[in-house]
Amino acid sequence: MLWVRDEALVLHAMRWPDEIRSPAELAPKAVDVSDHEIEGATGPHGTDGPRRPGG
Repeated sequence: MLWVRDEALVLHAMRWPDEIRSPAELAPKAVDVSDHEIEGATGPHGTDGPRRPGG
């Protein structure tokens, strides 16, 4: 069913139980991250020198 609500179009769709997936399937998988990777991700950015145009 499609209808207008304020300034938006709203789609209301009914699903059969076999069409609905568990949200657990969408959760990100666990990964191993080293301390070095964490330091690189949380450390200061932009300290590798000036950028060249187009680079």
